[in-house]
Amino acid sequence: MARFDRKYWRRCTLPMGGDANAAVEFALGAPFLLGIVVILLELSMMLTTRLTLEGALRRAVTVGTVSGLEDAERSTRVRAAFDAELGALVAAEDVVFEQMIYDDLGSVGMAEPFVDSNGSGERDPGEAFTDLNGNDRWDDDRGRPGAGGAEDIVRYRVRYPWRPMVSLVEALLPNGYLQIDLSQTVRNEP
Repeated sequence: MARFDRKYWRRCTLPMGGDANAAVEFALGAPFLLGIVVILLELSMMLTTRLTLEGALRRAVTVGTVSGLEDAERSTRVRAAFDAELGALVAAEDVVFEQMIYDDLGSVGMAEPFVDSNGSGERDPGEAFTDLNGNDRWDDDRGRPGAGGAEDIVRYRVRYPWRPMVSLVEALLPNGYLQIDLSQTVRNEP
């Protein structure tokens, strides 16, 4: 059995002064702290992007609600107002901006009615349906595209795939991005 020899042990190890202890502690703690800082910065960027999109959506809704224009001109002005509010953080080409007109508030986001002949609870090809939006196909949202006219109910929806700047954070997200989905439903003024 080997005997512990203090003199031999002292010769084999490096002398550890106060400075060396601090360096070791920094080497152990720095990656953890750096990771927290990176995640906080990415979270801040995501929240800033979301706030930018919310502000742009709010501006678009205001323009769409109060302008006394017909649907086509109103849609053009709404989209122009939305795009004007986007900052450098948001890639405008990645933004999906929808305007849907509804008959009443209760039908917002509702699917077109159909006859479920096989009892599956879902619409299958060949099952009869009522085409409420007039596009000759069944939709899971009965709204019609456009910004509407006076007193129409309109839902504005924005979807944006936010991608982090750091690939390590991107690897933590499903599909490498976080989907920002915003909507607001209003009734246009008369």
